[in-house]
Amino acid sequence: MQLPDGAWAATFLAVRPYEGDFYNTGRETFLLPVDWSGDWPVILKRGEAIPYVGQRPNLPAQPAPDVPTSGDFEVVDAFDGPALPPYWMMLRNPREAWFDLDSHPGALTLKARPVGLGDNANPSFLARRQQHQNAQAQTVLRAAPTREGDRAGLAVLQSDDYWYALSVVRQDGRAIVELRRRAGPDQASGGELLASRPLAGEGPIRFRIAGRGDAYDFAVAQGDGDWSTVLAGADGTLLSTRTAGGFVGAVFGPFAQSAF
Repeated sequence: MQLPDGAWAATFLAVRPYEGDFYNTGRETFLLPVDWSGDWPVILKRGEAIPYVGQRPNLPAQPAPDVPTSGDFEVVDAFDGPALPPYWMMLRNPREAWFDLDSHPGALTLKARPVGLGDNANPSFLARRQQHQNAQAQTVLRAAPTREGDRAGLAVLQSDDYWYALSVVRQDGRAIVELRRRAGPDQASGGELLASRPLAGEGPIRFRIAGRGDAYDFAVAQGDGDWSTVLAGADGTLLSTRTAGGFVGAVFGPFAQSAF
C-alpha cells in the first residue's frame, strides 16, 4: 500500500519463534516499509530477521484501542457487560446455551456438560489467544464441583488433541486438584493425569497458568492463600504449530465438564 507521503508499506503474516521453528502464538500480522528502488519490491534483505519493533509509518495518530494488542499489557475481564467481548472464542458453534453473564452479575457462569476438551465437539470452554511468548492467565472459581466426576478450571489449548487442563474435580466424595494433558490424537480424549493433590482450605479457588516460551507452569490457591505449584516446566512445545499443526496458536480459558 502507498502512504500519503508517497512511501510504501506491506502487511504480511509471520511468526515469533522462541526456538528454531517452535512458536505457540500462531501467525500474526506485521507491517514493514517496502523499498521499490530496484526491479522488485524489497521488504527485508535476504536472511535478515523481522524486527520486533519497527519505525512507525508517517500516518496520523490514532486513539489507543480499548484492549491493547501489542507490547506488555494486562487485561482483566469483569464480565459486567451485556455480552462477551469479541476476543473470546469457543470450539465450534454451540447448539445450546451453556454460558451467561446474567446468573451472577460480574461473573461468567459456565454450565458443566458431558463434553470434554478432546471430544471434537463444543465443550463448555471459552478462551482468548496467547499473545506473547511469556504470558499468564488467571481465573477464580467460586463454585466447586459437587457431583462425582464433575470438574472445572483453566486450560491452555492448541486444538482438541493438544492441551493442558488444570481443574478441581470431585473424586471419591472429595474435591481434588488435577492437571491433565493430551499430547496427540493417539491419547484418550480425556488426556493423561500429570499431577494431583487434595484440595485444602476454604474459599474460592484460583487457577494460574504461565507460559515461558517452551515451558508452562501451573499453580492453584484458595481464598487469599499463597500460590501453590502443581507442576512447573511442563513441555510447551506440544502446543506449538511444529508439533500440533495448524497456525492459530494456543488459547487460555475457563472450562467446566460434567461426568454425565
